[in-house]
Amino acid sequence: MVGGAAKLATLPLRRRLIGAGIMLVGVFLVGLGFFVDLTGNPLHANVIVAPQQLGAVQIPLSSHNAAGILQHAFDHPLFTANTVRQLSDVAVRGGVILMAAGAAIALVTVFIPPLRGFAGLAAGLGLFGDAALAGVLFGENARLSVDFSHNPQIHVDMGTALWVFAIGFGAILVGGALAAWRPLAGLFSGLGLALTGAGFGASLALVVGGNHLIAGLIGH
Repeated sequence: MVGGAAKLATLPLRRRLIGAGIMLVGVFLVGLGFFVDLTGNPLHANVIVAPQQLGAVQIPLSSHNAAGILQHAFDHPLFTANTVRQLSDVAVRGGVILMAAGAAIALVTVFIPPLRGFAGLAAGLGLFGDAALAGVLFGENARLSVDFSHNPQIHVDMGTALWVFAIGFGAILVGGALAAWRPLAGLFSGLGLALTGAGFGASLALVVGGNHLIAGLIGH
């Protein structure tokens, strides 16, 4: 009976310690993601209509990882100037900034227990940024293949960084819900932001992808 009472007394502390450990793993993964390539190939997009390649759209990013983009978050343009490309530029910079901010806030909450209820919100911001970046990269790296014997197919070259970010922020979201003084604090706000980001990223993918595919066809 005494042992059972002791277990009940220590359960909240153990839950918080486990949650904090999961959060630290998540922050580590997010930090690692900043140095992993964002695409499987150099950042470019091709419109291909067999048997000839109609053209390519180049994206002048100074680096293929989020750390390089973060270094240029407030200086020279990352994309060529037209309305959709400017939208892409803002989405890429904003997405990387949101991920960096989310990871920083989560790391602070690990060491200040009363703030751990905000870890879910931080993870949600990071997942929103990841979705925005994924939407732009999906659209810019999409290739349309048509060989007139099969239905048109979309091919996309994507790297592992976006998945590393998603797993890292997911771990922060779960760890924060466990580590908070009030169980599940911040979980639903984080999930809400993540779902909103998913919708925003999907919209970006459609707009950006449609823009560069059509531009490639018209230009050639």
